[in-house]
Amino acid sequence: MLNYLEVLQTSKLLHQAKVNSMKNPAITSHEIHPLIAERWSPRAFDSKLVETEKLAQIFEAARWASSCFNDQPWAFIVATKDDTVNYQKNAGLPRPF
Repeated sequence: MLNYLEVLQTSKLLHQAKVNSMKNPAITSHEIHPLIAERWSPRAFDSKLVETEKLAQIFEAARWASSCFNDQPWAFIVATKDDTVNYQKNAGLPRPF
């Protein structure tokens, strides 16, 4: 089993290898520092649908999460790609931030 420092070092090495192999630098209107232009983000969206039970668990946990000024109850709008009509309606909503 790897300890924390070994995991951290491995993560840094993998990140550096990905940065070094990056072929798609950011296209910008103005010149920016190469470290920013060549930044690699590990975040990506998977096209696989999330199971309904997992969504229910996530939103139940969120419902019980504390909020600023303890201003519950929470309300969520959820539409998945397998429900095309509601997904399209949800995709057109203005973002709250």
